[in-house]
Amino acid sequence: MNKIKIKVYDNQDAVHGGAPQHWDTSQQKIYEVEAYCVDGEEGIFALFDNPIGDGSVCLASGDDGMWNIDYNFAKHYIPEFIEMLKSYQKEK
Repeated sequence: MNKIKIKVYDNQDAVHGGAPQHWDTSQQKIYEVEAYCVDGEEGIFALFDNPIGDGSVCLASGDDGMWNIDYNFAKHYIPEFIEMLKSYQKEK
């Protein structure tokens, strides 16, 4: 899987840990990032370094090339995140 350059929208200040229930498009920020995307640039899920450069990772959901930042988390959780996905896949 290769990184793809995408444009992501942040309507809830997710890069700073904002809550998903905030949806104020008047304060929307737009970032261009290089991300790993499930199903390519028109895909459904993206993972990338936080564009504010604080060392965390962001997750974005997408549909038809429209990406919204949903969440950020510390990089040290990545191994557990991978283990969670592997466990889920084994279950199915």
